[in-house]
Amino acid sequence: MRGKDRCLRALRHEDVDRVSVHPEIDYSYAAGIRNIPVSECFLNPRVHASVLESVFDVHQGIDGLYVNLCLSPSVIKETKREGTELYATDSSGAQWRIPANDVGAVTGHCIDSLDDARLKTINPLSAGINETFGYISDDIKSKYLIIPGLTGPFSQLVFIMGFEKVLISLIEQPDLLNQALEWRLAIALEWLDDLIALGAECVWIGEGAASSSVISPTHYKEFVYPFQKALIDEMKRKGINSIIHICGDVTKSMHYIAETGADALDIDHLVDLNLAFDSIGDTVAIKGNINPRELKELSARQIYEACQEKIRESRRGRGLILSTGCLVARDTPRENIEAMVKASIDSQ
Repeated sequence: MRGKDRCLRALRHEDVDRVSVHPEIDYSYAAGIRNIPVSECFLNPRVHASVLESVFDVHQGIDGLYVNLCLSPSVIKETKREGTELYATDSSGAQWRIPANDVGAVTGHCIDSLDDARLKTINPLSAGINETFGYISDDIKSKYLIIPGLTGPFSQLVFIMGFEKVLISLIEQPDLLNQALEWRLAIALEWLDDLIALGAECVWIGEGAASSSVISPTHYKEFVYPFQKALIDEMKRKGINSIIHICGDVTKSMHYIAETGADALDIDHLVDLNLAFDSIGDTVAIKGNINPRELKELSARQIYEACQEKIRESRRGRGLILSTGCLVARDTPRENIEAMVKASIDSQ
């Protein structure tokens, strides 16, 4: 069974030849295979796509990987270098700090008002992902499930305006926040159409900012759920599979997330896998959730045993996509990724 087919069948709760293994591999790990700085992948979609393809030279047994957040040169308006670090300003006015061998992070923002008309049109987050996904070969896409990311409306606002402003608006400006989220939903739907045109069969909706570790289930229900559901309804209408990822502990919001209609919930290592299966596992596939730090630091044997335990917790793998509870870290030993595959094969 091709890796892509195995993962898609697992998303639909269908029988598979073995448990699907789809670690959250992106360029942070992939860059090391080619000895290319992570920052070069973050800023160059063609290089980004090339290192992702290299993953399958050493890990043929995994079922796919991610196209994760990055920047296209087309959205970078200004750059400056300080020592080994690059600072870039994107089309929204947000400033990014990009270390020599790490992913970029937003350090400053330009837009500070929820009624700023630019929130209706700007999208600095999509071009890099779209271009990278487009550069990946059709041959790779036919064998493996390459899942491009799409930042959800709530987290889009956090990237563009900053966490503090968005969190304060939950309490002080709920009507303006909802208006801005409607604007960002329209942006997300356009982004979805772009990914479908590029051949995406499954899209990973990233809402890292909506964690129960940060916002309450009530706020999730009011300000995140309606927009996720609208996006997923459109994905269903167009025949696209969906995976929701929210960082941290989402236990208190898990039942709401299931009600969005997503095909799978990508859970962090902080969520109890047994509890996830007991709560929503009959309706939503669960993707997860080996601790990425342990994947980097433990032995291959220990990872193998941890994965076997995850498979047992999932009722022998039905509705499970064995993965990591967040992204695979840079410098993770290759043999530990292979241990995940071996655990799946040995659990048939």
